[in-house]
Amino acid sequence: MQSFLFIALFAALAGRVLAFTQITVGGVATTSPIGNLLNAPAGPVNDACVAQCSQAKTLFDACNDNAICQCSDPVLKPFVDCHQCYFTTLIKLNARAPEPHVGNIAVLNGLSAACVAAQMPPSQNVSVGLALPNSWDGPRAIDLGLPVEILGCIIISGMAVSALLIFGTM
Repeated sequence: MQSFLFIALFAALAGRVLAFTQITVGGVATTSPIGNLLNAPAGPVNDACVAQCSQAKTLFDACNDNAICQCSDPVLKPFVDCHQCYFTTLIKLNARAPEPHVGNIAVLNGLSAACVAAQMPPSQNVSVGLALPNSWDGPRAIDLGLPVEILGCIIISGMAVSALLIFGTM
């Protein structure tokens, strides 16, 4: 009986450790150190966010994979700021993310879930989320121009009349 309880306790505690070392991004679990989620490939996105992300990476590396340290506000806030910078830069450049973890809310949700699993949920002082930049003017409609719109209306009207004629002869 005691060996069963020991095995059950070991499995429960091992699950907590694995929960913090694995973060799921886009359905794929990453087992690399969480600090590696701050690395973006060389390019304009990385260049724009060097200051925020280097500070966050330094703090994460200093924690030595300690969940209590990594989930604390002074460490978690720069991590969120780094991904906010990535996200804002991607929108500003109107570019796709060079890797799935760059500027992705799934990374922040995964880190938040890992902190909750380690019984260190993010405090109310740190917003684990991404906000749209103030300069974003939203998605734009595609303007085809008046001649193309008139041609489209003529084609659609012809198709509608044809459909009515076909249904009328049935």
